[in-house]
Amino acid sequence: LALFGAPASSASDADNAVHAARDMQKAMEEMNRFSRELIDAELTIGLSIHTGEVVVGNIGFEKKMDYTAIGDMVNTASRIEGLTRYYREPLLVSTSVWREVRARYPCRFVDKVEVKGRKGAVSVFAARREIGPSEEKAWKYFHAGIKRYYDRAFPEALRYFAAAARLAPGDRGVARFLSRCRDCIKNPPPADWTGTTVMSGK
Repeated sequence: LALFGAPASSASDADNAVHAARDMQKAMEEMNRFSRELIDAELTIGLSIHTGEVVVGNIGFEKKMDYTAIGDMVNTASRIEGLTRYYREPLLVSTSVWREVRARYPCRFVDKVEVKGRKGAVSVFAARREIGPSEEKAWKYFHAGIKRYYDRAFPEALRYFAAAARLAPGDRGVARFLSRCRDCIKNPPPADWTGTTVMSGK
């Protein structure tokens, strides 16, 4: 757990958090290069970033006290971290973070999820350090498909996802929505469908 914006906040807290997460991933990549050579193994980490109001301060009692944060936003951040394993994305950020950093970091929509222990869906995004021109174009097709998918325009969404797949073969996120889209065309969802993925585990 790392806190940004406490005890003093700034306009760049979300940006600093993403920058720190990217540095952690880079350091892990460097460490794994040595680990593979020495013991033929490597470690992976999952990181999540979320913003919101929390209770911050020295929490505990006289024999054990820590400066930390508690609250629903902390719990949500922890649940999002758990999603990194499910989606196999090393860094996931919430909508509130995405809004603040999307101009500086390439971000791609991953899913709309209802995490365990929390009512209501949260949208999560993968944040990258940089992407190439082909991947950037694929992401544009993908996001165009996402808009149409949640608008229930499944045949049109499928065409955009297929175009993204041609530019980024093997992309797990594109493949996931291609499959979902085909299922929705074959078996149209009910009127109250929201496209939310409900997680039963942490």
